[in-house]
Amino acid sequence: MHPTLQTSKSQAVLIGEQKEELVRQWALRLLIEAQGYHLMFNNRNYFDDDMLVSIGIAIEDTTDMTPTKVLRILRQAAKHQTLVPNLPTAYQGNNLSLLGDSLSLSSIEQEILGFLVIKEQDSRLSNIIELFHQRRWVGSQQLVTMLSIALKYPRNVISQALSAEAPLRQCGLISPEDHHNGIELLTA
Repeated sequence: MHPTLQTSKSQAVLIGEQKEELVRQWALRLLIEAQGYHLMFNNRNYFDDDMLVSIGIAIEDTTDMTPTKVLRILRQAAKHQTLVPNLPTAYQGNNLSLLGDSLSLSSIEQEILGFLVIKEQDSRLSNIIELFHQRRWVGSQQLVTMLSIALKYPRNVISQALSAEAPLRQCGLISPEDHHNGIELLTA
């Protein structure tokens, strides 16, 4: 095999693995610390394990599943989770860093932008965010809390990075959304 192609293939695998670990890390934080595990049960107490399976957590027996059991399973998975940086080190992270440097974005703003970009690209992360919308309206303040939990920064730091005066909003990269997700990426 041609060495260039082999390198590209291994880089593609590495990029995919980094994104997988990052999505899983954020998902576990949101499900545990933002108490999303409670929302995995519908009003009839029916539990669907599809979301857990999508992030690599297989459950043998879902009968008699309770929020406490799900939390225990999630915490066990989190113990074995490898911590990864909030910004991928591969192409996407490099592109976000270059964009951030050219727009004078702080590292926190770059990480927020990275989270929002990956949320748009990855249905698993999008579905976990959607889980919070099913039970209650998620406005910008709730999204600040969720970003604070996922990215592990204090709420006030996230809130400041999302303020109207901050570069993310001033450059037009994000916009408050009036009807659903709190904040969205602006797309053409």
